[in-house]
Amino acid sequence: MIKAIVFDIDGVLLPELFRFSNRYTKEHGLASDHLAYFFHSDFEQCILGRADLKEVLKNHLKKWGWDKSVDELLGYWFESDTTLDPKVMAVINDLKLKGVKIFVASNQEKYRGEYLTEVLGLGLAVDKVFISAHLGQKKPSPEFFNTIRQEIKLKPEEILFFDDGLENVQGAKNVGWKAHLYTDFKNFEKVVEKNIL
Repeated sequence: MIKAIVFDIDGVLLPELFRFSNRYTKEHGLASDHLAYFFHSDFEQCILGRADLKEVLKNHLKKWGWDKSVDELLGYWFESDTTLDPKVMAVINDLKLKGVKIFVASNQEKYRGEYLTEVLGLGLAVDKVFISAHLGQKKPSPEFFNTIRQEIKLKPEEILFFDDGLENVQGAKNVGWKAHLYTDFKNFEKVVEKNIL
């Protein structure tokens, strides 16, 4: 029996329509490879909590053509994608009323994690938000999923997981979670109905 559902943030709770890197390169006339390099190198350490995003970004501002402060860049970034999917959130509210525990598990660095939890309100909408920077592990590692499972004190088969990344879904399956690839709301709703309702 499913007792908890764990959601990814980007691409599940937050639609990918206004991703920061796409918006920034378009609005600032920057080649996408400038930001892609950052997200596949320095940013990885931030996601694991081993580096501070504000310090790391200082080395990239000039290359990116940003003439304001790091804090202003973070404001621009975080405000780029702040619309939670209302249909998914409505299902979450219904599930909570039925006694299902709701968690968020995401690969995030600490500042965006705090923004999403506190400013966007995810911390109030779900039972707990788990971010990789605080765990020191990231999806799809088994340690990421096992740490969360131990904290929420459930058996792997009691957890339903939704993520838009196939490798993350497989990582959760590898530790025994019932994991599903999030492709669209209709499919998500069917999976929830089959497993919960």
